[in-house]
Parts: sequence; structure tokens; C-alpha cells
Amino acid sequence: MTADPGSAGPRDGTASQDAGLASLAGEGSILSRTARGAGWVIGWRFCTRFIGLFSTLILVRLLTPADFGIVALATSFVQGLGQLCEVGVENAIIRDPNPDRALYDTGFTINLIRGFGVALVLLIGAFPIAALFHNPHLGPVLLAVAAISALGAMENIGVVDFRRFIAFDREFILKIVPRLIQTGIGIALSFILRSYWALIIALLTNQALTTLMTYRLHPYRPRLSLVAWRRMAGYSAWVWINNLVSLLNSNGTNFIIGKMLGVSAVGIFALGNEIAEMPSSELVGPLCRSAFSGFAQAHAEGDDGATLLLRLLALMTMIALPAGLGLSLTAYPIVQLGFGKNWIGAVPLLQIIGVSSAFSIFSMISGVVFSVKAWMKALFKLGAALTIMRLSLIIV
Repeated sequence: MTADPGSAGPRDGTASQDAGLASLAGEGSILSRTARGAGWVIGWRFCTRFIGLFSTLILVRLLTPADFGIVALATSFVQGLGQLCEVGVENAIIRDPNPDRALYDTGFTINLIRGFGVALVLLIGAFPIAALFHNPHLGPVLLAVAAISALGAMENIGVVDFRRFIAFDREFILKIVPRLIQTGIGIALSFILRSYWALIIALLTNQALTTLMTYRLHPYRPRLSLVAWRRMAGYSAWVWINNLVSLLNSNGTNFIIGKMLGVSAVGIFALGNEIAEMPSSELVGPLCRSAFSGFAQAHAEGDDGATLLLRLLALMTMIALPAGLGLSLTAYPIVQLGFGKNWIGAVPLLQIIGVSSAFSIFSMISGVVFSVKAWMKALFKLGAALTIMRLSLIIV
């Protein structure tokens, strides 16, 4: 179960780089490494927010709302299709106690099929979609977005080890460098082109650099293979089903509100919900991403993860509860000062959802534990029941 650090990746019949890449994990207990990993993920989220705000303040003065609209619409198609086709390949590798080359190569091949499949759908549907939206400019943009999907499909599956060994500092580098370059190129081209193509070229550059860096930062070299598909099939199928339930939950909520109360109500609900869930999405979410790797390592070492679970719950409660209650108590000044009187209708939503989201940590961390232990059927039952209850209550 050893591998040379400089080798191309897992050898056939052996575990993946456990000796050669174990240095990725660093020192300390699983809990301390999970907390450090969460710190890097949270840092990435905050850096992304800051970079996005900085670039937006400049780009809104160079481009028109229509430019942003075309890009947002095109990227929403690729993201939606990608989520529909998501089967949890990386998580399947992370939770496997002995992932070998066959598993990594199968994961790479599945990602390749998924990414090129999305690209093919976009290539075929680009101009019909553009005609549907009565916007001829959307067709060529969708073709470019299809290229982004294809580039993403070719990323080195080996970088999943950054999560597997809780080495999120490496993942931080992988994400932040292309994002900084994307921002610089997007701003520079916006001055020159004054067109949405500046944003599209910047996105293409980001994905191309990310794909190249995955091979620069990790020695593994994937091959085309589906030999281990049966080992992934059960877990991945349930991941896909649970993703559909999640999509139904979020999109169904917006559909019901829009159908019964109008588009304006959807906008107010979306704003209140987004602000109220910021502690969960920006703080607890990154911690859960790191926790998945921590629980997977504990599971591989024969630890039931009970101690890790209790300590993470305590840590998350210290973060989420004050933040959620604070947002609820200060809802009115936040909405009034930040968004203006037209959005005052979001205040009661923020007050209610702010409190409820503070307690969502229990479901979020439980979902991580269920996923690591592959209790996917139970997770589906819970998700389906909660979705039915949520949508029914919204109708009432």
C-alpha cells in the first residue's frame, strides 16, 4: 500500500498515494485538520466574494445589464445541466477506504462523459435556445459555454486527494490563482471590447488554467476506464436521486410562490432567504465540505466519528447560532440600509428564516455523516419527506 511521491498515481491493486501523498494531510488530529481545512475553504469563499464585488464595481461601469444578463443566462444552463448530471464521483472516491487506480480512472471517465455530454447538449440546443429567448447573441455564447464544460471535464481526478487528505490549502491555490487571472483579464478586455465577450473569454481562461493546474499540482495521470463502475454505481445513483430532490425543493418553492403570489414575491423571498442563509452557506457549508473528508478518514481508520461529530456540532453552533439570531434581530436595518424600501417585504422572511437557519447545522452535518456512511436511501427518504412538507406548507 505504498506509492512513490513522484509516481503518476495509484498503482493497480494498491491504495491511492497513501504513502507518497500522505504528507498532504499534515500533522494533528482529524478534528484539527478538519478545522484547518474549513478555514481554507471559508477563506476561499470570502476571497471569492471580495474579488467578485471588486470586479463587479468596475465592470458595471463598462458593460450593460444586457451583457451581464446574457452571460448569467448562459452559465445558468451549464450549471443546471451539470447539477442534473452530478453523481458524486469525488465523494465516492473520498469515502472509499482503499481507492485504487481503477476507481480514480473510472471517476475521471465518468466526469469526462458527464462534461462532454453537457457540452453536446449545449451545442445542439444553442441556437434553438437563443430563438426561444428571442436573443440571437445567446447562441454563440452557449457554444463558448459548452467549451467551458468540456474543459472542466478534463480536469485531473487526482486533485481529489486534496480533499481526501484534508489538504485544502492546495485546493485554495488551485481555485484562487485562476480566479485572480480571470478577474484581471475580464476587466482588461472589458475596457477594450465593451462587450459580454470579455466575460466569456475570462471564464474560458479560468477553466483552461484550472484544468492545466490540476496536472501541475498533482502527479496522477488518469486513463480512460470504466472497470470500477460497479463500485460507484450504487452510491452515485443515490447521489443523483438526492440531487433531484434538492432541485425540486428549491425550484418548487420558487415555482409555487411565483404561481400564487407573482414574480415580485419570488424576488423578495429569494433575497430574504439568501441573506438569512449566509451563515450556513458561507461558514457552515465550507466546514461541512471539510468535515466530509474528516469523517471519511475516521471511517477508514475504524472510528465511528462520534467524538468528531459532537465537537463539530459544538463548533458549528458557536458560529451559526449567534450569526443567525443576529441577522434575525437586525433584519430591518439590514434590508432598509442595504437594499432600500422596495425590499422591506423581505424583513419578516429574514426574521423567521434567520432563526430557523441557525438550527440547520444539525441537518447539514447529519447529511455529511449519512453520505460518508452511504446511508443514501435514508437520506433520500428524509429529503423527500421534508420537500413534500415544505412545499405543502408553502401552498397553505
